[in-house]
Amino acid sequence: MDQYLTNQGKKKSNIMTTVIAYAIVIAIVGGIVFLVGRKMGFFGGNKLRGTYREEYGTGSVTFIDDERMTLNTLGIINMNGTYELNDAGDKMTFHYTIPLIGRNDVTYDFKRDGDTIYLGKTAYYKE
Repeated sequence: MDQYLTNQGKKKSNIMTTVIAYAIVIAIVGGIVFLVGRKMGFFGGNKLRGTYREEYGTGSVTFIDDERMTLNTLGIINMNGTYELNDAGDKMTFHYTIPLIGRNDVTYDFKRDGDTIYLGKTAYYKE
């Protein structure tokens, strides 16, 4: 009988407190996963990472992250630089340096269709 009274005297855990605690933990873990994923390029950004070969095979562009890229011409000359998409997402500007010539800034009409991008009228296919 004493055990029955002892059990009756205990406070029951509040289910709502438990639910709120789990929700807070899930929100914190989700936020951390999102921030780490965004930093690694899994969320947000333009997701262009990778190498795209020009349709005739004479050049390629490798998007390293949301800012940096490398242009390759004829498999010989690599030009490192940066790129940016305008707010509408229909113009892409490359900023790079040509060896022995100097800085170059070029803007193209930009379109993306699955794994194919178009810079001007030239198609580039993702490897």
